[in-house]
Amino acid sequence: MIFGINLKTPEDVKQLNRHASKFDFDVFVHGKDRTEIMDAKSLLGLMSFINKENLRLVVPDHVNKKAVRNGIENLLTA
Repeated sequence: MIFGINLKTPEDVKQLNRHASKFDFDVFVHGKDRTEIMDAKSLLGLMSFINKENLRLVVPDHVNKKAVRNGIENLLTA
């Protein structure tokens, strides 16, 4: 499952990191071209994505979409 996401500030990164760390499955963030892929549970790695465009949040297809969205709605894009 893929969501568009914006990480504009260090606070956005911390919010996503805290949220992703709640789950027992892998959560990744990558750019549109997929040349950089970071584990959303890695705070330091996520910091490199601040202000980058066309970011994608990737989670396994079997997870509850609502659980993923709940708590980070302000970061998600259409």
